[in-house]
Order: sequence, then structure tokens, then C-alpha cells
Amino acid sequence: MVRWPVPNGSPDGVSVCSNGNILIAVRDTGQLVIFTPTGKLVKQIRLASELVNPRHSIQLDGGGGGGSEFLLCHGWGSSAYGICVVDSDGRVVRSSLSRYSFYTSSSASSAASAPAPGSFSPTHLAVDRHGNVLVAEFSGNAVQLYDKRLNYVGDVVARSAGLKRPFRLHLDATSGRLYVGEYNGGCRVLIFGR
Repeated sequence: MVRWPVPNGSPDGVSVCSNGNILIAVRDTGQLVIFTPTGKLVKQIRLASELVNPRHSIQLDGGGGGGSEFLLCHGWGSSAYGICVVDSDGRVVRSSLSRYSFYTSSSASSAASAPAPGSFSPTHLAVDRHGNVLVAEFSGNAVQLYDKRLNYVGDVVARSAGLKRPFRLHLDATSGRLYVGEYNGGCRVLIFGR
């Protein structure tokens, strides 16, 4: 077993970079931390101050540090929730056009297609082969789809499918199946086909 000394905080989301490095979102300290598979610290990325409580992050381009960009969902409790892309210095490159997070919409049509205020609390992410983003939307009981520019497209799995408090996602690129772990008393994992 390898133990990684995550600096001063609660590791929340964990993902694997394209080069095999491990990317961890550290909720309490507002940072992303990258380790080698053997536990050597590669980089700590201090996030912009408005990105409170990072929940999960996925590397969007090659490498495991350097000039990479990272897809990130953030928010916890009463803090602002959102999804965004940050650079390797933790600065926001682009963000969701949500009416209820700290971001502002530059497009009336995007704002009109955004989910209803108060229902957006992203907890986990997945990216499909086209670069579209799937978001576990905890309080809205849905899995939402955003395009690669982070514009809301629609629900991939809606509340009507019986989803309750989706917390974690995994998209299997080979089979096209979406695995959704719920955060509730029953602790179910649901599998959705193409």
C-alpha cells in the first residue's frame, strides 16, 4: 500500500491523469494536488479564492502538471457551486453559465437553458469522447450534460428515472455505460446504457 500525504485537508474527488498521475481535489484547502502513482508529490495547485470547496477534478489535456487544464466542480454547504476549467496555476479559464453561482451569464439563451436556481450542487464529473461534460447534480437528482464550453444542454438522467442524490459518476468509454453512485440510505449504484 502507498500512502500519500495530502496537505492539510480532506481529499474529496480522485481521478487518474492520462500519464497515470493521480489528481486529488482537496476540499478544505481549496487546491488540487497531483501525485505520481508511487506517491511522490508532483504539484499543488492553489485554486482561485472564489472556487470554494473543490469536489472533483479531471485533467483535460495530456501530461500530469505543466501546462494542463483541469475540469472542476466545486461547492459545499452554503458556498457557491459551479463547474469550471482552471489552468495549471488555478485560474479560471472558462466557467458554467449558471445564474445562481458566482459566475455571470454572457448569453441570455444560455441563462434561459440553465437549470433552475437552488437545484445545482455538482459533486462529480465525467467527460465523454466528444468532450461533453456529465455532472452528478446532487440536489436536483439528475445527471446533467454540458457541452465542452460548459453550456448546459440538458439532463442525461432525470429525476423521473428514480435517481436520488447522485454523488459519484463513472462513464465507461468502451461500453458507453454510465455508472451513478447515490448518496442515500440505500447506497445504490445505477447503470444506464447508451
